[in-house]
Amino acid sequence: MIFNWLLRYVKPATISMSVLAEPVGASILGLFLFGEALGVWQLTGGAFVIAGLTLYMRSESEAYDRPAAHVA
Repeated sequence: MIFNWLLRYVKPATISMSVLAEPVGASILGLFLFGEALGVWQLTGGAFVIAGLTLYMRSESEAYDRPAAHVA
């Protein structure tokens, strides 16, 4: 339901990319709330997901900040 509400303010591609962070957030909650252990592969995968999302969000913000090219 939150994702539908966010569609008013954010591009659909940005919302679909942010959904990829859900397993990472669930793993972090599991670590703190239930004491679940994270292995090397989980930490590595989570780092790659966060890095990819960061790169995507940066490219989106840079594209938004750039002036539109004039078509002649």
